[in-house]
Amino acid sequence: MTDIMDMPERKTDNIRPSCPNCATPLRLRQTMLDPRRGRTVRLFECGSCGERLWDD
Repeated sequence: MTDIMDMPERKTDNIRPSCPNCATPLRLRQTMLDPRRGRTVRLFECGSCGERLWDD
């Protein structure tokens, strides 16, 4: 079994996009797996204005 501390950290894990409307850092609201592409899709939401943004 691999210890979590031994696993390399992905650079994309620390990226928090900013809201295009008010430049506030967005909060991660939900993560879903896209089975067709085998990718993880993340939904972010702004705590200030409520804007929602999907990552590509």
